[in-house]
Amino acid sequence: MYNWNRCDGYNQCGDFSDERNCNCSADQFTCPDSGMCIFGGSVCDGFNTCGDYSDEKNCNCTSDQFECVSSGMCVNQFSVCDGRDNCGDYSDEQNCNCTERFVCVNNGMCIDSWRVCDGVNDCSDYSDEHECNCTADQFACEDSGMCVGLEYVCDRYLNCGDGSDEFNCTGPCTNVEVLCMSGDHCINKQGVCDGYNDCGDFSDEQNCNCTEKFVCHDSGMCIAKESVCDGYSQCGDYSDERDCNCTTYQFQCGNGMCVSQLYLCDGYDACGDGSDEQNCPTLLPGECYPWLFNCENEDRCIPAEWVCYGDNDCGNRADEENCNCTADQFVCEVSGMCLNAWSLCDEVDDCGDKDGGGVKDGGGVKDGGGMKDGVEI
Repeated sequence: MYNWNRCDGYNQCGDFSDERNCNCSADQFTCPDSGMCIFGGSVCDGFNTCGDYSDEKNCNCTSDQFECVSSGMCVNQFSVCDGRDNCGDYSDEQNCNCTERFVCVNNGMCIDSWRVCDGVNDCSDYSDEHECNCTADQFACEDSGMCVGLEYVCDRYLNCGDGSDEFNCTGPCTNVEVLCMSGDHCINKQGVCDGYNDCGDFSDEQNCNCTEKFVCHDSGMCIAKESVCDGYSQCGDYSDERDCNCTTYQFQCGNGMCVSQLYLCDGYDACGDGSDEQNCPTLLPGECYPWLFNCENEDRCIPAEWVCYGDNDCGNRADEENCNCTADQFVCEVSGMCLNAWSLCDEVDDCGDKDGGGVKDGGGVKDGGGMKDGVEI
């Protein structure tokens, strides 16, 4: 992972290790478990941005919302008893009117009776596929007891959540391996349903037990819920990045994914659906798109959030002029530019006036580092 991905508000690692020990600003919320900084607008918005539901606790739910039991998160009433775990604890799927429907064991969710013993893990805990009477032309999966047709055994496709329908098959794989659906390579059995696309065609991540995880739409792969709406499509079909709440400095793609405004009209399909490259205005030499800052005379455009950050991103200091310096920044004597503490005494003339590093009235410097673009200084 690149250094600039550190402390950018996105859980690229999956375990939040890239978002720990960050310095959150006054307009950000600090997630208690991970230490990740998220924008204040993400608090009480109905989405588990932190991954531990801390940004959705102690919210005042309105009359048209349901308060989740474990997290206190507010979800819309139309999400209650819809067969989806919107709360993360299945509390929005409990105590539902399950007349003539099957009640899942672990989560209490209701599913239609015709989905019981149909060979599909609808409940996520396989309770709708337990104690099924497999016929002579069916195979009973080892862990779940789910019945799958014999034609699916050793067909290079993982139909059982534990991969048992592909165990001990004759072919190029060993007894501790399964053959990917593509048929061109084997993977270790431990790679089945581990949340990683080891096969490359997602065949090792289909029909898995996705309890307390997000289920990808096309592949059926299970991914951690904190990976949803993190700006990266782990699913491959962008289903984990749809209907997300984008920040002020992000663009919402046609598929619902959020990408940095820096990626708009740059000639690359960052969205995956091409929407970030549509309706791009024609620019004259020296012009920038309206969502970027024009560095003037430098033929350079930078993200608007970099302005007055304390770094000379433009090269001509245009992005650091007429700024209000904070108490922990140094004020350049001639230009008035604000510098962060880590720029002092580094043998680089950031001020452009060879100012020595003293403190001018109205500004100051105190111990401590900082972050920019995920890079800790």
